[in-house]
Amino acid sequence: MLATVPYSPQSLSRFQVLLVDDDQEWSAITQTYLETGGVAEVTLADGPARANDALEAGHFDAILADVDLSAGIIKGEKFEQGDEWLLRSLKSGHRPARELAIITAYPRKIKDTDSLARHGVTVAKKATPAEFEYLDRIRREAAELAGRQRAYSGSPAEGVVGANSLTSEVGPAPLMDDLFRGTREVFLEWLRSRSDREKEAIVVHGKTLSIAQIEQEVAGGTQIGRLMIDMYLHHLKVKFKLLPRPFEG
Repeated sequence: MLATVPYSPQSLSRFQVLLVDDDQEWSAITQTYLETGGVAEVTLADGPARANDALEAGHFDAILADVDLSAGIIKGEKFEQGDEWLLRSLKSGHRPARELAIITAYPRKIKDTDSLARHGVTVAKKATPAEFEYLDRIRREAAELAGRQRAYSGSPAEGVVGANSLTSEVGPAPLMDDLFRGTREVFLEWLRSRSDREKEAIVVHGKTLSIAQIEQEVAGGTQIGRLMIDMYLHHLKVKFKLLPRPFEG
């Protein structure tokens, strides 16, 4: 049974997101992107069973789920798509989070788009402007919540929040601005030092890019460039053991 926690404004203190996806690379990038933009914490779950455990353990302001969660199914567990898992809760009369979204590379696999729409669930295709726009909206809401909490508590830490280079609105700065700019410069320096700039290529959300092309994306501040910076930052955090690997610890 899907555990649900009815949305309660009084229970909010830190904006938290539950990300349900069995794609570890996408999960890691999205987690870093949200957490560097104001979200207090992103909890990762690679399938319905672990997502249910997370919901039983605490409150979430937003739940983002993929459709195909086959790689995260635990042995003996009945297969259920992310959209079916989410709708099961909504149809029972409970809304597990205020913000709900299905973010998938395969929107056509969604079983009941009409029901999702009636319940106010956002549907966005991965690696499209719609995905980035939705993630940026979550970042803005998280930053605004953090600002309201500081104003209410009168905490001297409210000076930490200001304009954010990624959200263009209220967000965690100057610390996050400095972190982003510093990471960007280090990443660009590393890209420019590569001897295989034209030969080596990687696939980013279905787009094949050479090292030289990645440098252009990063330098130009494009959406792919921002994702690459976040992925590089996440890699550094894992390497220096500041973060556990996805789905570990």
